[in-house]
Amino acid sequence: MFNFRLLDKNDFDKKFLSLLSQLTLVGQVSKNNFLKQFKIINSNPFHFIYVLEDNNLIISSGTLLIEPKFIHNTGYVGHIEDIVVDQKYRGKNIGKKLILFLTDIAKKHGCYKVLLNCSDNKIGFYEKCLFYKNSISMAKYNE
Repeated sequence: MFNFRLLDKNDFDKKFLSLLSQLTLVGQVSKNNFLKQFKIINSNPFHFIYVLEDNNLIISSGTLLIEPKFIHNTGYVGHIEDIVVDQKYRGKNIGKKLILFLTDIAKKHGCYKVLLNCSDNKIGFYEKCLFYKNSISMAKYNE
């Protein structure tokens, strides 16, 4: 049974940032900076970070951002970001359960669609989660 929960301010000590470093560059984030950022994120009613914990460590995480729109009768679009499962726990369907969980949360918030970006080597995984290749994503990074 997977019991995903919202990120908590105490998750700094449960190696949340170490988990994220398996996904991308995190940098040197102090506990104080973590708590400041946590407060900012928590103040946004459309920003949800869910985690899964095992043995007092965060082993999986994913973010759902909900975008209010004027189109589609002032509808909402969900954006899934930062999906990561600890390398020791991969292959146990945790990632798929997390994606389905976030998709369900988006549906409960009235999202008419859910989008995510992924690299080519992750397409097969997301297809197993009932997503399909829809368009081209482009990015510009400000350095």
